[in-house]
Amino acid sequence: MAPSWDDHRTAFEATARAFEPAARLCTKDSWVWHPIAAVVWLLRLGRQPYRNFLDVYATTFGPIQAYPRSLKSLSSRLLCHECRHTTQAVFLGWFVPVAGWFFGRRVRAWAGLLPMGVLYGLVFLPIGLAYGRYWLERDADRTMYRWALKHGYDAQWVRDRSNSFARRVCGSDYAWAWPKGWGIDGFLRVANDETRKAA
Repeated sequence: MAPSWDDHRTAFEATARAFEPAARLCTKDSWVWHPIAAVVWLLRLGRQPYRNFLDVYATTFGPIQAYPRSLKSLSSRLLCHECRHTTQAVFLGWFVPVAGWFFGRRVRAWAGLLPMGVLYGLVFLPIGLAYGRYWLERDADRTMYRWALKHGYDAQWVRDRSNSFARRVCGSDYAWAWPKGWGIDGFLRVANDETRKAA
């Protein structure tokens, strides 16, 4: 069997929990990911292979972060980005009465799935003008830029990452979340802002 990050899940979970205590890691082996993959394939208008969601992409739902078993390792950069999505869910959980208020951080992250889902998919339109999805992805990458700049990555790396990831967020990978020109400009502003702060 090929080496997998899952062989060292405990170590990767420890790294993730240092970023976000509510984070829990799993593989995409369970049947539950297949219908989700089908919905994602439809939202991408079939422009990417159905298996890409299962074999290539990390996915975060509340406290759960699912990674393809085929990945040999999980970089701290990736974990930082995905943990920010869990932190976003924790914050949005405060807007869900009872479940988001009294049962701790992990339950609050589950509660935050509903408002996060509305932001991610429906504000303003699922395809083309999904500003919520664009903003949440940009915010997660901003957090990763901060981490990267503190850990030896230079400003040019951050700018290059902002450009390449903006193109993915504004393309079929993320169901055309936001117009490409606006999206690239917005990501670059965030990258430049973080590099100025780190200088």
